[in-house]
Amino acid sequence: KERLAFDEVFETTLSILSKKRQAQAEIAIPLKIDAKLIYQFKKSLPFKLTGAQVRAIKEILQDLTKNYPAQRLIEGDVGCGKTVVAAAAVLTAVKNNTSAVIAAPTEILAFQHFGTFAKMLESFDVKVGIFTKSKKDKNAQVLVGTHALIKSELPLKNVSLVVIDEQHRFGVSQRTKLAKTKEGTTPHLVTMSATPI
Repeated sequence: KERLAFDEVFETTLSILSKKRQAQAEIAIPLKIDAKLIYQFKKSLPFKLTGAQVRAIKEILQDLTKNYPAQRLIEGDVGCGKTVVAAAAVLTAVKNNTSAVIAAPTEILAFQHFGTFAKMLESFDVKVGIFTKSKKDKNAQVLVGTHALIKSELPLKNVSLVVIDEQHRFGVSQRTKLAKTKEGTTPHLVTMSATPI
């Protein structure tokens, strides 16, 4: 039993390492981190960030500086502040003259995220748009949308960051489609979930 259990863990570990190596072979746009900008973002918030949020932002931003795609999961209960962590990454992407995509599984959640991101980023002159079956904004630096992001031609160019909320509601092939740009690069990926699978 112990031998079979060891084999199973060993093979799973090898598989994960192999996928990690394949991901690191992909080319992503390395983003420059503006410490002053992040400080201004934190100051603009109507609340003080928790230690965990500050640490998560720091770690994610460090990953975004690499020339291979970051893959990060922000996990926490509903209302714990996952969105504000993602917003710091989105702001960094936009201020590097690239664009970002935020995917949500339902229109209600997409419009909710649209309102939240637009409010958090409005003082930084970031244009946030919505992209669902019923509404498709054309001129935006950040698009918040549903599965329509996968099925339609995106008006965005130079996408450096994809944020997926409730990633378990998107299939593997759907997430893969979001992870390829017209320019041939692979965007950095941040997933948010209260129920990671």
